[in-house]
Amino acid sequence: MDNNILISIIVPVYNTRKFLNNCIKSVINQDFNNFELILVDDGSTDGSCLICKKFAKKYKFIRLVSQSNGGVSKARNTGISLAKGKYITFLDADDSLEKDSLKELFFEAENNNSDIVIGSYNRIRFSQKVGKIIREKDCIPKKEFWKNIDKYERYISTPWAKLYKTEIIKKNGLLFEIGRTIGEDAKFNRQYLQYVNSNIIVSNKIVYNYRMGGLASTVVYHKDINILKKDVLYEYIDYNKKNNYDFYNIEKRASKQIYECFKEHIIHLSAFHAAKKIEETMNIYNAFFEEKYISKYISSEEINLLNKKLYIQFVKKFRQKRYIWYIKKKSIIIVRRFYASLLGRL
Repeated sequence: MDNNILISIIVPVYNTRKFLNNCIKSVINQDFNNFELILVDDGSTDGSCLICKKFAKKYKFIRLVSQSNGGVSKARNTGISLAKGKYITFLDADDSLEKDSLKELFFEAENNNSDIVIGSYNRIRFSQKVGKIIREKDCIPKKEFWKNIDKYERYISTPWAKLYKTEIIKKNGLLFEIGRTIGEDAKFNRQYLQYVNSNIIVSNKIVYNYRMGGLASTVVYHKDINILKKDVLYEYIDYNKKNNYDFYNIEKRASKQIYECFKEHIIHLSAFHAAKKIEETMNIYNAFFEEKYISKYISSEEINLLNKKLYIQFVKKFRQKRYIWYIKKKSIIIVRRFYASLLGRL
């Protein structure tokens, strides 16, 4: 590590030309010195690499590396291998940082002698801020964090809006799993937290602007739901058992993981392909769906459809339920905007 560099910002870039200028400028405009920006172009075909080259030529603290398309995990791993800073933070190419992000994260890490800081963030849709996720300011002992994983799991679902110790990552050979697109970020964070020797600091300051439905992912959606078998379920249960955490909460959480993965596949795939993937997975997890835990997330009617192997009907019911929820939410937003516009004219 370079003693003069305090933070390495790693940005995987893939076909995000529309948002890339804003992303890079949000780093350039930080009110914090002693950082490096590592841009990893992952085989972009839309001119994103030319934008990166323009900035790298102008600013000495920006480094650009280009590689053939291998996915967001491989791009982040490349950035990790190049990082020279005391700390690492990750930034997606269609997102951006608040002006004081690095200063806030660094202050919290140094002031609390912490190995990890978790920040708050804005939600962006169509270039407009549509919500905020304000974390409750906290200093959580590592043991308490894992004992209450159901409460804190949402803190580790992404790698951004966080500050990591570079030494911990490199010393323990921590990397993002290449080729995996379900839960790879949470897996990286769980592995990192095993080596943390401090309290986990949670900041209520907004440090990140997250673009909902963004384009930063550098691979297509992973269509093999059987990844659940090795990674989402067994990995989660095995890790928590080793650390002697409450088995009921482990099973409950694992059930929710399965539910979330089903939901993701049903949304992204056609009815035919979704049903086929569900059938494949049910052959592995049929007994698990009879457990009481899963009933908290899937209705008895839906479970009956699964047990009867009526997967197409299950997909349709599941989709219909989600779409109805989406339409209701969208309608409320439209009505609110209409009244706001009306009031503005009065």
